Amino acid sequence: MTSINWNRPDTVILYRSPGTYPYSAEEFTAASRTILDLLQPEIDKPKVTLKPNVVHGVSPDSGITVHPGFLRGVAEYVIDRGFAPGAISVAEGGGGEESRDMREHYANVGFDKLAEELGFNLVDLNADDYVRVDIPAGRVFKQMPIGRTVWDPDAYFINIPKMRTHNLGITTISLKNLQGIVVPIEERHMCTLFPRYEGDRGGDGLDGDVLDSHERWAHKICDISLARTPDLNIVDGLVPRDGTGFRNGNDRPMGLALASTNQTAIDTIGTALMGIDPAKVTYLRVAGERGMGPNRVSDIRVLEIVDGRLQERSGIDDLIADPPFRVTLSATLSYTTYEPIEYNRAEVEAVHAGS
Repeated sequence: MTSINWNRPDTVILYRSPGTYPYSAEEFTAASRTILDLLQPEIDKPKVTLKPNVVHGVSPDSGITVHPGFLRGVAEYVIDRGFAPGAISVAEGGGGEESRDMREHYANVGFDKLAEELGFNLVDLNADDYVRVDIPAGRVFKQMPIGRTVWDPDAYFINIPKMRTHNLGITTISLKNLQGIVVPIEERHMCTLFPRYEGDRGGDGLDGDVLDSHERWAHKICDISLARTPDLNIVDGLVPRDGTGFRNGNDRPMGLALASTNQTAIDTIGTALMGIDPAKVTYLRVAGERGMGPNRVSDIRVLEIVDGRLQERSGIDDLIADPPFRVTLSATLSYTTYEPIEYNRAEVEAVHAGS
């Protein structure tokens, strides 16, 4: 175990794959496993819930979903720590109202075969029971329905996002990944205009001039994090994707993986690595203002894994994508405000089942 105190809210751990693109499944596994083997996070609960990013059932090499090899590294680490496979649940709520069966999405990505091999539970959060969790510090929501598998107080919660751009959020990493834990699915899509249904609580606590804007959306995803904060975040950034975040876009191989206990810090570093200024991203500003973690690169300590040890980096400028990732609007969006960045031309998605 490393002697450096990595378990701080101002710290992000970075791993660079020694392989070259296209990365093999084994290289994805090595990325997540190397981080966990070095950090050895204290798992102080009898069960473990893993929440990967499976926005749609697409090829595992698409750059859109967490690669099954990356998930394997996390699951095998937990099993090797002595957890029975039956005490481990992989849970996600992807797709959308018209494509909500996660069995199909899991199969397309290859998670079903991995579950069969390793023996962990593969949970469809779209069909999960839920608990309405009170959020005393919530800004838009004072209560959030969270899938029972994720909410389980006896489970250590590991958030496993994919690093990508997004047509509304600009970037989607650990904070945005938690949208998939909101159940039922009809209450999940935070990009939807409000009110969405009779009795909708949207709007509480916010001024009218930020309703249905990026700022209000940012408060929504921050509220989700307060309802169920991950114990650890470990990001698949080997092959991120630019574009809309769904179908349209290009894979941008970077060979990176990140880890942190703090979502704001890891999302700030991930955003900067994609060549996007975190200061221009509303959800990061809002998270910082709400005291959820540091949102300036200069305030974040980055520790890189080098020769099996952690070393502090003097900045990340040498790792920033060049050219920067581009964000493409989905042509179906009708929001009146957009972030202050340069967008690609709006395109119609082949499949776009919500945000």
